[in-house]
This record gives sequence, C-alpha cells and structure tokens, in this order.
Amino acid sequence: MALIEEREELEGGNVALKLPGAKKGDLAARNVLPEVKVDCVRFSPSGQSWAAVSTEGLLVYALNKGIVFDPYQLSTEVTPRATRRLLHKEQNYGGALLMSLKLNETSLIQ
Repeated sequence: MALIEEREELEGGNVALKLPGAKKGDLAARNVLPEVKVDCVRFSPSGQSWAAVSTEGLLVYALNKGIVFDPYQLSTEVTPRATRRLLHKEQNYGGALLMSLKLNETSLIQ
C-alpha cells in the first residue's frame, strides 16, 4: 500500500509520497541543494594537496592519506609573525613553541 497525495490535474495529478527508507519515489521531485561559494583555492608546490576556502569552511584535500591537518586551538592570532614576536621581543619561549606547534611549520618549530 502506498501513500498518495491527491492533487488536481493542473498540479500534475496524484503523487505517491516518498516514505522514510523507501528506495523509489517520485522521479519528478526536485531536490534543491544549497549554493556554496568558493573564495580561494591554493595548490601545494608538490601537487599532492590543495585547499579551498568556501562558505562551508576550510577544505583541505591530499593524495597522501598519512597526513592529517588537525588545527587544535588555531585562531587568527596564531601567525608566524606573532610566533617570532613572542620568541625574539618578548622572549616567551614556551608560548612561541606552542604557537609554532599549532602552525606545524618546521622552520618555526626549530
């Protein structure tokens, strides 16, 4: 037994409603997907990965499955310039080390 929505002939006639778990449904039904805007795309020099900034967030893709980008407590204040300022001007070595680890840049960590 199917669930039928009764419609006028001008509206396309009666339509079978899609039920949860059903594999088939109304082929005329349209799904509207949200529009995603991409502001910037950058590729790595090696061509093994790329990143995109979109309305859905930061998307990072890589061919190597072993590399994982985990931005733990990463914010806009965590920058290479701020790391160097902590290290040289404020001599806050612990803070500079933590900031460089968050950025995961080998030259800053060293």
